[in-house]
Amino acid sequence: AQASRDGRPVGYVPHRDGLPLSIVPRWSLRALEKSGTSSREVSALLYLNHAGAFAARATGGQLVLYLDAADEDEVGASCSERVEILPIGGRLVLFDSRRVLHEVLPHSAGSARVAFTCWIGGQWG
Repeated sequence: AQASRDGRPVGYVPHRDGLPLSIVPRWSLRALEKSGTSSREVSALLYLNHAGAFAARATGGQLVLYLDAADEDEVGASCSERVEILPIGGRLVLFDSRRVLHEVLPHSAGSARVAFTCWIGGQWG
């Protein structure tokens, strides 16, 4: 789990929280499993901002999901749909850590973007 409070304009470049098995060589599965990175299956974000903060797209801070992006795509060029989610307090977002390429846009809001992030993992089959 990770708690973040971004009080300055900060964002996160496109990435996946887990690694798709289709691009992980079999010989490296054990090393990746020990690091905890590739065993992330579900990402959960709970926004803890004040309800009125980030209510408009102009303030930034959106979570951007690149749906159905190819495993090798690191920028979202192959996605079927680009979805922007405002970081509104009380909102819970869940998505597949291995499949969903995503980023967080920088924000310019006067208040901090506050989120609690948790990754749920599984076992290698």
